[in-house]
Amino acid sequence: MGSNSAANGGAEAQEEGPITEDEEGVLTINEYVEGLEAQELEVDMILGGDDGKECTYPKGYLPRQAVFSCITCCPDGNAGVCTACSMNCHDGHEIIEIWTRRHFRCDCGNSKFGIGACKLFSSKDSVNEENVYNKNYKGLYCACNRPYPDPDAVEDMGEMLQCCICEDWFHEAHLGLASTEEVPRDEEGEPCFDEVICQVCAVSLDFLSHYRTLMVPLHNSTSPEVPAEFLPVSALDRRSNGIMEEGVEGASETNVAVPEPSRTAEKVALTEINTLQTHQSDTLKEETNTLQAQQSESLKQESMDRNLIHGGAICSNGTDKNKADCSNASQPCKILSGEASGSVQNGENGSLNHCAEQQNTISSIWTDKALFLIKNWRSQLCRCNACLERYAKKHVSFLMDADDTITKYEEVAKEKRKEKMDACSRQDLSFLNGMSHVGKIEFMHGLSEMTSELSAFFASRESGKAITSADIYEVFENLKKKKRARLE
Repeated sequence: MGSNSAANGGAEAQEEGPITEDEEGVLTINEYVEGLEAQELEVDMILGGDDGKECTYPKGYLPRQAVFSCITCCPDGNAGVCTACSMNCHDGHEIIEIWTRRHFRCDCGNSKFGIGACKLFSSKDSVNEENVYNKNYKGLYCACNRPYPDPDAVEDMGEMLQCCICEDWFHEAHLGLASTEEVPRDEEGEPCFDEVICQVCAVSLDFLSHYRTLMVPLHNSTSPEVPAEFLPVSALDRRSNGIMEEGVEGASETNVAVPEPSRTAEKVALTEINTLQTHQSDTLKEETNTLQAQQSESLKQESMDRNLIHGGAICSNGTDKNKADCSNASQPCKILSGEASGSVQNGENGSLNHCAEQQNTISSIWTDKALFLIKNWRSQLCRCNACLERYAKKHVSFLMDADDTITKYEEVAKEKRKEKMDACSRQDLSFLNGMSHVGKIEFMHGLSEMTSELSAFFASRESGKAITSADIYEVFENLKKKKRARLE
């Protein structure tokens, strides 16, 4: 729908009549061509390089594809169709662009569409059991359940950002931040994060509390910080720009330094953590031994665990069970070792003790804000058997699938675009190679004359004067005259 609006706007800009210097939209030919190429690239990136000629249903549940909702056919918003079906089977209907969805199969023509059959691929199951739908299919977004764009919006709520977990779209103002100014951006206002996890999903993914180094700090944050008892020790060390640089005299390398007296709240929290680390209770030691035994048993049964993790029940939320990366399933747990939080301890028992204590103190409300993640953060998540099971229980095994990311989706789109452009170049070359020697000379003469005529035409134009159909007609009449003169 946006492209149609752009086309209409372009047509209006070409109306005859003088254009004042104050009016916008005056472009050179090069700028116009570059603009078209940029728009084509943007479309290819959104559609994943899909040319819209074939229904994607036969390909099964794709890791990621562009999806559309037809409100005309399914007003309840309980179905989605692929790019090709949106153009061929639902032309003229009220279509909502969902953008991309993971692990989705085209619904067009199934039982949700009544008697209407898919024009491109009619042999489909009555229902795609593994498809997941949300309010976006009804044209509603964010925690505010409003359409986008919102015709009744009375204030600027910032840009819309998509949660990489639930895939809903959120206004920046509705991500649990004190203000939209906290969204991490660089000096030019460009986002300096790779993915976003909304505040609702973040609460359930409490294992991320051990990965503070993968999170981009909020910009000019005025929000209260996460309570100290919910942070890994290394995160506490980094919190106050060097406050922890000097340690307590006689403290071990694993102990936390005592902060300045003015930091009363942090001092109490740090003292408690320090005490827990240096004076482990018998109960905690027993839990540590249990964790060690569990991990040892897990490594012995690596093959069995892999089969379990790749089972349909675990991968039912959109993960291709053949894609999940378990190549390092036998590695030690990053959380248990302290590697996840950047606080690797000296000695195996020390690290396990620290992690056991941390896991026991993590609260279900460890954060109430959205999380902004650095590039390639998924690849740094632990892939031990215990953590893979944890991801599966929380239905986020897709985090292990490299093909699930928007970055990978766009890379594939760029590759398809390059292949398409290369094919066009080869066709052009084939066209020239198929011409006779005389034909090639005539073609090059004609191209040269057209370039010269257009250059002369634009050089003679008054600045700001609109180009009319009569002007274009005159250019081609001049070209015909030059060709006749050359052949006579």
